[in-house]
Amino acid sequence: MEHEPDDPFAFEEDALAATALAVEDLFLGRDPVQEVAMYWARGDEEAAIATLERFLADNAASKEAWWVLFDMLRARGERRRFEEAALAYALRFDCSPPALAPAEERIQAGPPLLLLPERLDAAAMSSLQDKALRLAKVSGSLRLDASRLRLIEPAGAALFLALMKKLIDKGVRFQWRRLDLALSAIERARSAAADDRALWELEIVWRTAAGQLDRAEALVLAFAETFEAIPPVWMSEPERVGCETATQPEAERESAPACGDLVLEGDLDERSIGEVVQEILAFARDHDLIVLDCDALRRVDFVAAGMLYNAFAALKGQGKQVILRNVSQVVNALFQVLSMEQVATIQTKTY
Repeated sequence: MEHEPDDPFAFEEDALAATALAVEDLFLGRDPVQEVAMYWARGDEEAAIATLERFLADNAASKEAWWVLFDMLRARGERRRFEEAALAYALRFDCSPPALAPAEERIQAGPPLLLLPERLDAAAMSSLQDKALRLAKVSGSLRLDASRLRLIEPAGAALFLALMKKLIDKGVRFQWRRLDLALSAIERARSAAADDRALWELEIVWRTAAGQLDRAEALVLAFAETFEAIPPVWMSEPERVGCETATQPEAERESAPACGDLVLEGDLDERSIGEVVQEILAFARDHDLIVLDCDALRRVDFVAAGMLYNAFAALKGQGKQVILRNVSQVVNALFQVLSMEQVATIQTKTY
């Protein structure tokens, strides 16, 4: 990956990859939980579970070590092994066995956030659609942030409208942020391509979501005169296109139970982490508090963890705060190897 010479977030991915195995080998055979974290991070899940099971059978391990096992078994969907381990845990600590879902209520995040790209075109819509559909599977609502949006191409507008319709048909509801920037971008795009229907339709959607119903209605009438057609009815229905949410002061956000700003999910590795880091940094440009919900984060490899550490350290140097919520015990064990707690606040799942 190439970086500008003055880019403060220029991460040396190749250097991280080159040292990852050496650092892993340094910890293998030392602290058993950290050894397990290394196996899990490199994708050797069976070795991770077997290593921890041997340690738990032969040692008076802490509850936290057992929690690492529970998180790994949950991630793999191994109900039988989870229930067997839960019973052994209950006998060992004279307590009730943990359920497959954590007994303690997790911090509940709000709707996941989807950042619109700086340039909304066909190329950007490919990854945007994939992420939107993935998030829609786990949440009935999405927060769409247009703070980065500057350019809109007709093809991107058409694909974005098609994505919105698909999500609406699935029952997804929308919340919007920084529609002022979105409307400025769509006005510029429409002035350059006044005969493009998709640009007109997208402006109708955003005027409606912004609560500018009179201007949206005027656009509908002008659309009908220009194209001798009526735009789809859903585009001017506030209950379907969503509404803009008021920007919450940072002090209030910090004290709030959760706001679901960004979501880390699935497996993060050296191939996928670059895009994730750039999304975090883009979001951080307009926020002093960056909350990352990790409830669906299954695994982080060493290179990805190193990239996250570098990003969080840079943000801390700017006076910003990063909070990782609902981090699994096995992922946190890797974070402890890297001293991630020095650059971010980590809130883990418990049993």
